[in-house]
Amino acid sequence: MSKELEALRKKILKNCRCDIKCLEYDNLLKALTPPTQEEVCEALSKYLCNKVIYDGNIFRYKNEKIYAIMDKEQYGVDYCINDLPMNLITMIGRFFESKNS
Repeated sequence: MSKELEALRKKILKNCRCDIKCLEYDNLLKALTPPTQEEVCEALSKYLCNKVIYDGNIFRYKNEKIYAIMDKEQYGVDYCINDLPMNLITMIGRFFESKNS
């Protein structure tokens, strides 16, 4: 993705009539770069007040999966992804999307 970002940065700079600092390229880069597993684990751990790990397939909380299901009672689980705030759900989605591309 860095080629695309560099091309976008050059295009913006070419058409920009203001100081380069106003572009905040680092913020643009951060917004377009998918989160790492460490960033997702850190954000989830902070929200859940408990360590979250990624085992290569799924994020785990208290050694249990963070399930992507709707009905916790039906499946007998303590926690599911629907309990998370939207920004964390989006972060997890962006992480997995980047792994599949």
